[in-house]
Amino acid sequence: MANRTAPNVSDPTIKRALDDIYNILNDILGTTNYEQNESLSPSAGKLGDFKAVKDYKNKTYKIAGKTREGWVSVPAYLQTGTKGFDFKLAEFNLTKYDKIEYKDTVFSILNDQSGLNPSIKIGSTNNYSTFSTTDTGDLTIATVGAGTTDSDLTLDVDGDIELNADGGQVVIKDGATRHFDFDCDNTRFRMYDALDAADFSTISIGESGATIISTTDGGGNAGHLTLNPDGNILLYGIDGEEDSIRFHIGGATNQFAGFSADDGSFSQLRMYEMGGNSTVDYFNIKVEEHGETIIATADGSGAVAADLKIVPVGDLVLDPVSQKTIINATDKLYFDGGTETYIAESSADILDFYVGGDKILSIDENVDTGVTSLVGTLKIKEQATASADTAAYGQLWVDTATPNELAFTDDAGTDIIGIGKYHYESKVCNYYASVVANYIPLAGYVVERTSTANQNEYIAMVAPFNGTLHRVLWRSEADQDGTLEIDIFESPDETEVPGTLTGVKDTVLDRINDDISVEVNFASMDTGTNALVKGRIYAIKITCPSAPYDTNCTVVFKWDITS
Repeated sequence: MANRTAPNVSDPTIKRALDDIYNILNDILGTTNYEQNESLSPSAGKLGDFKAVKDYKNKTYKIAGKTREGWVSVPAYLQTGTKGFDFKLAEFNLTKYDKIEYKDTVFSILNDQSGLNPSIKIGSTNNYSTFSTTDTGDLTIATVGAGTTDSDLTLDVDGDIELNADGGQVVIKDGATRHFDFDCDNTRFRMYDALDAADFSTISIGESGATIISTTDGGGNAGHLTLNPDGNILLYGIDGEEDSIRFHIGGATNQFAGFSADDGSFSQLRMYEMGGNSTVDYFNIKVEEHGETIIATADGSGAVAADLKIVPVGDLVLDPVSQKTIINATDKLYFDGGTETYIAESSADILDFYVGGDKILSIDENVDTGVTSLVGTLKIKEQATASADTAAYGQLWVDTATPNELAFTDDAGTDIIGIGKYHYESKVCNYYASVVANYIPLAGYVVERTSTANQNEYIAMVAPFNGTLHRVLWRSEADQDGTLEIDIFESPDETEVPGTLTGVKDTVLDRINDDISVEVNFASMDTGTNALVKGRIYAIKITCPSAPYDTNCTVVFKWDITS
């Protein structure tokens, strides 16, 4: 039969498509026997025959194949818009329920047999993807791989991807296990634990964009929320709004803390009482310009019971760079739990110390150069020596004697020990002697003796207190060269004459001239002691290198008037 010629059209793309169609049809028609009006009757032809037929109603040619169900045909060519593609090598096994159609830019693969789900398979025999539908129109996209590598699904568009679920739910699963939910009805995203669907995290968005991030532990309360960025955590609050970043107790409306800030003014942390039981009782930290920080508490009831307690397990260290720890002038510093023992500035430059509610010590800078008044006693811990001297300052301290003694040291380092306890007494014991050894007249006048027998009334004295022989000053009208020896003799009760030698002090005189005073101190002894016992009789014997003749002698005693 004669070849068909494609109609002539001006569009070159359509012209090429039509030429391709007609070339294919001519090839088919040239090898196929058919009648001009041959129908698609099931009785014509043999199973497996293939032919081209003309559809007079639609004025188109179709490729038809003989199946058990009869002749089944499809369009020989489908126009897609700019280019076409042919089905010369396509294999179709269609039934009377199947329909493949390209019409009005829509390519359709349909099957109207009940219970069957049409699908499209793309790929190779063992590695492919399928697009399957159900009788309700549900679509499933699946991948199948014959090897060990999973078959992935990639969406790669030159534009946006829109998921439009009119049912309101988008679910991501791994097999039958639910992992992610997009709930469009409630504007909520939920992520599930891979092992327990009762454990999940939820992000919900409500009116005005209010967003809640929550966790749920189906079997307890271990659904912790951890923020662990490899960078910073940024929280933005509303400028100037009180508690713009708020903290609430889980499952309750109570707000227990909040952060707020005012750009150029302050930054603030506020914590409310008892887990947010009220909003008028709170603790507040406010940081203003230059880092000036105010730590405050508030008692909304007006009871002034919002105490601030600092209880460190260790030391409480105040270390301001300014080296100032300031208490307001009208405030008090308490030491006994806030009742009766405190320090306060009663008026300008007057510092008062109260113990048990009574003022014990007052320091006043306004009177002369400062006055300290004390009620009661002042206890000073004893020490062996005074501290280092400071110019223009003296030291009042307690010496470690037994019992201890009040002492004073001037800024030159001179110690006065036993203030109020010791009394110094001096006796003038002048005499004339032509012999070197003499008992000096401790009883007074100028009568010395060379023996103690029957001479107590001239040379002896009764010690009025416990004490010591502190010093002797001795001066002779004769030159002296040798040892000046001073001996202390004692007699206890029921003994008349002081005949017991208790102490000896030697002083070397190296060719001293006449009428030169010699000072002998008894802080150390050559033998014995310089101690004197209250109520005992004492005599002092002085032995000089040469006869002294006219002699001046002053003896100094140090008495403990508490004895």
